[in-house]
Amino acid sequence: MDSLKFADGDVLVAITATKTFQLHASTLRRTSSVFAKLLAEEDGAILTSKAKKEGATTRYCLELRGNTGNGVGEFEQKAIDTQGRPVGTAGVTPSYLEAGKPNEMGFKYWSWLFSLIYYQNVEFDDSNLATVLKDCMALADIADCVEAMASVRIAIDLNLLRQGHMLWNAIAGSPTDWAKLALRIQSVSIYKEAIIHAVGKWKMIDDLDKGSLDTETRKLCDKKFHELDVAKEAIEIRILGHYPTMLTRVAADRPSRGSYSSDIYMWMAVAFFRQWFAQAVSAGENRLNQNGGYDFYHQLGRGGQAYLNHESFTNFHLYFPMSGKACNVVEANMSHLKEDIRPFVQDLLVHNANLDVAQYPGEINWLTCLVVERHDFPWRVEEQVKDESDDVPAAKRRRT
Repeated sequence: MDSLKFADGDVLVAITATKTFQLHASTLRRTSSVFAKLLAEEDGAILTSKAKKEGATTRYCLELRGNTGNGVGEFEQKAIDTQGRPVGTAGVTPSYLEAGKPNEMGFKYWSWLFSLIYYQNVEFDDSNLATVLKDCMALADIADCVEAMASVRIAIDLNLLRQGHMLWNAIAGSPTDWAKLALRIQSVSIYKEAIIHAVGKWKMIDDLDKGSLDTETRKLCDKKFHELDVAKEAIEIRILGHYPTMLTRVAADRPSRGSYSSDIYMWMAVAFFRQWFAQAVSAGENRLNQNGGYDFYHQLGRGGQAYLNHESFTNFHLYFPMSGKACNVVEANMSHLKEDIRPFVQDLLVHNANLDVAQYPGEINWLTCLVVERHDFPWRVEEQVKDESDDVPAAKRRRT
């Protein structure tokens, strides 16, 4: 890549015998702690005045060795003579060419890394999420090898975010894996999405996947799950203790037996509702369920015929028969009670994830109400940083 062969570059970087870069030590030191160690000022060759006049600029030579066991390789410093040439060779011939040499794809990702270090554009294959993810993971591996992740984070993040609903759907399916990648590249949007889904389906995730999370992310998920569970319990207690306003009395009014008996049909509705609620809790359909009570809370949130419907009342009246008019009054009172209950669970039904549930009906059967705040991230997130997904349309105009 000619754009990465600078005439004044003082570092010859050899990926293979024929694939090399001519770069600047100062730039590499600034963006990589590994390069900073390999390119110490005192280790650079001292070129003769004649060599400089003849255009020699190379003071360092880094050769990539591919048989290190990390799948990427590591750089080894080679001596440069006073004429700016690698010592002992007519040109650069990496010693690993016979075994364990990086392939052409490896060179591609090294060129991407150096391009991004120099603020040059790179072209990801964004035909589908799988190809983008492959490129992103390979680039991240290369960057990790030389501790230069800061140079590639934004490019990886934006190219993943361009996948839109395909990305969000993938995160919902495997939130722990995406949380690990998001932490690696410090992606606010992807990490937030992954945590929302991970906590929502925490009881569905096996211990092996939970154990694969880093310590901070695991603590965050445990903490958020516990907080959400406590909130659910408080809501359930509040629902069980709720009385419609029409049933309450003021002691100063000295309510009579007749006053209470006039509300008998509402009391019957309350009793029937609490029976249904207690049975649902006893059956583990509430927060104790594997789905965290997703169906249970959505029934409460929808009200109407979502639960204790007309058929339920038909069965109820087999044991407590009454006139048709009275049946309608009891059912109407139940509808009133359900409307009272609906607001109690609304906070649990808020959808805070980016996945479009309307586009994927039935795909999500866990709550996505979790709020992930700036201080929840394991890395420092500046206050002015917003959800990167807001910037995706603009990012599409910048082919990073």
